[in-house]
Amino acid sequence: IFHQRKMHPTPFERNTWKMKPYHEICLMDSPFGKIAMAVCYDIEFPEAVRAAAEAGAEIVLNPSWTEDEPGYWRVRTCAAARCIENTLFVVQSSLVGGMPEIPGFDRGLGRASVLTPSEVDFPVKGIAIESDWRAEQTAVTDINLDTLRKARTSGKVTPMADRHHGTYKIHHV
Repeated sequence: IFHQRKMHPTPFERNTWKMKPYHEICLMDSPFGKIAMAVCYDIEFPEAVRAAAEAGAEIVLNPSWTEDEPGYWRVRTCAAARCIENTLFVVQSSLVGGMPEIPGFDRGLGRASVLTPSEVDFPVKGIAIESDWRAEQTAVTDINLDTLRKARTSGKVTPMADRHHGTYKIHHV
């Protein structure tokens, strides 16, 4: 068991709950591979997940709470992008239901999914499994870390290896 404090509180969390940002990413060695966590909004920051991937993360857990469809799709789309950018799995776990006794938590919607890189030896759409929309379900599937490791070094594209490791210069025209 490990925990990860949220690194990027949303404006609501900062203003209403007075949450402060956290600046450490926890990486856990497990029998299932190296695991990191990007809590909800954290998945929307490419540099956070990139840092975890560069430290060896192969699986990123992404628990989230979204109360509307645009919020869910924003988190879901960013989770898929992190899979592609970093050649890793993202396990997205949307909280479904409500806790009306907590301000801001009266209704959560989404779905559970295991997302994969969009690469030859993975599902074409980058989705290993996905639960039904707004259903209180658990999504379970097998993942292959050997296939992931191979894709990181010899896939059709290798974004982890091909990334520029410097500052990009902007040329104004």
